[in-house]
Amino acid sequence: MKEYDPIYNEENDTIFIGMKSNEEILEIKLKQIRSVKDISCMFSNCKNLISIENISNWDTENIMNMSFLFHNCSQLTSLPDISNWNISNVRNINNMLSGCSQLLY
Repeated sequence: MKEYDPIYNEENDTIFIGMKSNEEILEIKLKQIRSVKDISCMFSNCKNLISIENISNWDTENIMNMSFLFHNCSQLTSLPDISNWNISNVRNINNMLSGCSQLLY
């Protein structure tokens, strides 16, 4: 299990894209995510990602683009409950979960 504490901003919105060695991301501490508007492709092509924890409490109020967020995470089997995400400003969720063939709903 890995723990990440990246600086996440508009310039590095694909910070986890294509990670090869991860099986499980235990916790991601995203500072300044409240001001982020685009998290598209954030975990795209993380083909070994099985699960991700602690994203339920993300402040997503200002996010406008979630497209390809988990695209091609072909080993991802579950997501935590994200039903409390405020997605009122999201305009694009195209292919957000495309290629997640193991995801159990």
